[in-house]
Amino acid sequence: MRKRRLERNYRKPFEFTKQTKTEALRRAGFSCESCGVSKRETKEKYFEIHHQIAIGWYLKNKEQFYFVSHAFISSLENAMCLCVDCHTDLHRNESLDYYLGVAQAIAETTPQLALPFMKALSKK
Repeated sequence: MRKRRLERNYRKPFEFTKQTKTEALRRAGFSCESCGVSKRETKEKYFEIHHQIAIGWYLKNKEQFYFVSHAFISSLENAMCLCVDCHTDLHRNESLDYYLGVAQAIAETTPQLALPFMKALSKK
């Protein structure tokens, strides 16, 4: 019994907390941040919270993303509210260059990433 309770409350590393997901939905105005459709207008009646810098790409390419902290991966700044269709399309077209571009764009607007990212660029 106790083991089941622990499993239900367990959150995988890098996953968004319920609070982060709620804040992402509020920040997006309960609309898809890609196409603008509202939650009520989708056939699924829900949105998916997307990691702008994806967990898998981050873990497989840590040497390329060394300027990104573990905490940032599951932060509100890395969360994006998407309808199911846009989320599927985004993952269908992903690449390392895409995620490095996203990381650069986030670094330019997020103080906790800006300095490390600029140092990383200067080393190339």
